[in-house]
Amino acid sequence: MDQEVCLAIVLALWAIQDIRKKKIKLWPMPILALWQLMFLSGQEVNIWFDSFCGMAVGIAFCVISLLLPGVIGLGDGWVIALLGFYIGLPRLLPALGIAFFLAGITAAIYILLKKGKTARLSFIPYIYVGYMMMWNCFR
Repeated sequence: MDQEVCLAIVLALWAIQDIRKKKIKLWPMPILALWQLMFLSGQEVNIWFDSFCGMAVGIAFCVISLLLPGVIGLGDGWVIALLGFYIGLPRLLPALGIAFFLAGITAAIYILLKKGKTARLSFIPYIYVGYMMMWNCFR
C-alpha cells in the first residue's frame, strides 16, 4: 500500500476518534514515522530538509499546546508533525491553511448560533480535509 494512502486512512480514523472522543490513539505514529524514515533513506537532502521542516511546524504546535492549554490539543500537534514529516513543508502549509480556514468558518457559524463559548472543535477532521485536498492537487 502506498504510504500516502496509509496516512490518509490513519488520518481518517484519527478524525473519527477526535470527533467522537476528543482524543486520539497515538500508537500508530511511531510505526508511520519509521516507515517514512525508511522511505527517506534513499532520498536527496532537499527532501529530508522539507520533511524535517514540516515536522518542526508540528512540534511548534506541540509547544503551543503545552504553553497555552485548551487552544490546540497536543494530539493535534503530533498529527501535524507526522503529516509534515510525510508531505514536507511546501505541501503542509497549504494543507494547514485549508484546515484553519475551514475551522474558522465552523467557529464563526458556532458563534452566530450562540454555541461558540461551549463548543470545542475537533481539529483533526479539518487537517484530514486539508491533506486530502493537497493530496488531490499534487497527484
